[in-house]
Amino acid sequence: MLELLIIHFHLDVCLCFVEISVTCMCTVQVFSVQLNYEHTIVDRLDIFASAGFGVGHDEIVPFSVRKGEIRVNKESSTFDGTLHIEFVKVV
Repeated sequence: MLELLIIHFHLDVCLCFVEISVTCMCTVQVFSVQLNYEHTIVDRLDIFASAGFGVGHDEIVPFSVRKGEIRVNKESSTFDGTLHIEFVKVV
């Protein structure tokens, strides 16, 4: 979990991933990434399928904050000044 205090600006968040666990290669590790509990910014990411073992995979997420509102992926919601990024395991 990551929380930042943000008031007003445009920002690109670069999320960098790499699959390095040898023990997990026998099972699929799929997860989604949510922003502020309601915006899915990365959906059903399987790092091994996207990049392979030991290779980096980047997801760049542009968003903006203005007048108490956050906008990401053509969606908007109220914004209280805290940016919350959560990784959600997909079953």
